[in-house]
Amino acid sequence: MRAFIIIQNLKCNDCVNSITKKLTEIENITNVEIDIEDSKVYFDYNQEEALHAVQLKLKEIGYPSIDEANRLLYKGRSYINCALGKMNTI
Repeated sequence: MRAFIIIQNLKCNDCVNSITKKLTEIENITNVEIDIEDSKVYFDYNQEEALHAVQLKLKEIGYPSIDEANRLLYKGRSYINCALGKMNTI
């Protein structure tokens, strides 16, 4: 099945690199695509547990869904993961 989640704190292609890397590590998640302009993360999954795993991973790395509170902790984590995404492209 195809799904998308609208997230917060998505700033640049380095964020995209970091998010893509982390989500593709989740079992049963494939075809991760990210639309920076609309802050949408698209992906395919075949088990309901995988969908929940994506939501949790996004929040854990600082990109909570639009429906969740955007705490300072998440904002800080997103900056760190953005920087890690930049380092992975060097």
